[in-house]
Amino acid sequence: MNLLQRSSQLNEGISEYYGYRVLVARNLAAIFHELHAAGHHMIDLEPANLHFYPATGWIAIVDTDGFSISRPFGRNGASMVRDDYIAPASYDRKAEKLGEPQNRFALAVIILQTLNNGIHPFSGTSEEGFSHPSDIQTRIRKGLYA
Repeated sequence: MNLLQRSSQLNEGISEYYGYRVLVARNLAAIFHELHAAGHHMIDLEPANLHFYPATGWIAIVDTDGFSISRPFGRNGASMVRDDYIAPASYDRKAEKLGEPQNRFALAVIILQTLNNGIHPFSGTSEEGFSHPSDIQTRIRKGLYA
């Protein structure tokens, strides 16, 4: 179930009450608080890697190949990161070198999408007469928050 798509929300009979989306965002933040407390990071964080349970507002992580796992003698770094969720400071770095700041950026983007009916905070178009990039990756890199 994709909470970010309005059609999915309607099909599942999910309340349009804003407080419900705040609850889901809170639950998502709680998951990552615990993950970070254990020293792990989900570098390849995107909505497709999360499963939403409408009846409870709970969320499960369903794809873990993009994790950076803390070990007693080092770290198993992630192998990939999604362009639409990569932090500006992470663009020129390899996925295995990324950590909690990258994870927090992607989490913030997904929480904003959750609160804003699925709209990516860096999506959008420029006003007439302005020449700004239209792709999300470049808009993130240039700090063009919509």
